[in-house]
Amino acid sequence: MGIIKKGYKKLETDIVSYINKGLKKGYIDEYEAEFLMKLYRTRNKKAGDVMIKRQKVVAAKSDITFEALVQLFTESGLSRLPVYEKTLDNIIGIIYIKDLIKLLNQEEKNIIKVLRNPYFVPESKNIRELFKEMRDKHIHLAVVFDEYGGVTGVITIEDIMEEIFGEIYDEVDTEKKEMFEIKDGIITADGEWDIEELNQHTGVEIKKENFETLGGFLVHLLNRIPSNGERIKYKNLLFTIEESDERKVKKVRIEILEE
Repeated sequence: MGIIKKGYKKLETDIVSYINKGLKKGYIDEYEAEFLMKLYRTRNKKAGDVMIKRQKVVAAKSDITFEALVQLFTESGLSRLPVYEKTLDNIIGIIYIKDLIKLLNQEEKNIIKVLRNPYFVPESKNIRELFKEMRDKHIHLAVVFDEYGGVTGVITIEDIMEEIFGEIYDEVDTEKKEMFEIKDGIITADGEWDIEELNQHTGVEIKKENFETLGGFLVHLLNRIPSNGERIKYKNLLFTIEESDERKVKKVRIEILEE
């Protein structure tokens, strides 16, 4: 078993290395390299890896007023929201902004009547399988649950597409904050860039501990907030802090060194 795992890990490292070499030598461009990396890395991704975590889920209580719901849609910039009774573990439906608009000219603005049935999936669901299911059933948002039946997050078909193909935009999205860019084989990333994304694009496995972002990882590594211009080496990655303050890391340059 150990030999198989070791051989698999070497294969994975080799594939990532070939993609990076192809990029540096000009055989492929940044977009193609990013696409190949995402396509390879997402083959074993689960819904729990990609979902919007429970703490960040924007949802509405079932007794919310029509006016408050309109405001929630406006402030969040989203086009679909879960609706729940009492706690997020009891999601009773999904409200679409286009269905909400239909209530504008009605005297009785009963939100419950226009709810769509929630679609529940386990955290362990493979995202490629989930993508096919959601596409075939015309489902845009699914609720993710854990082994105990508790809601741990939500996942949209756009989340899955972005994981594989790169950033796309929702029906009512304004311009989104870019978390990273790749130029000449060098990554410039926001301090809030997710560690899973970093692992994907560099081939280096950093296990989440008490952090989930690039900035959190660097603070964890040093046990302090790094200074502007500071350089930190971890495995075959060289991090250069381009911007930070007394509270957090804001911008980092990442070079993948030859092993």
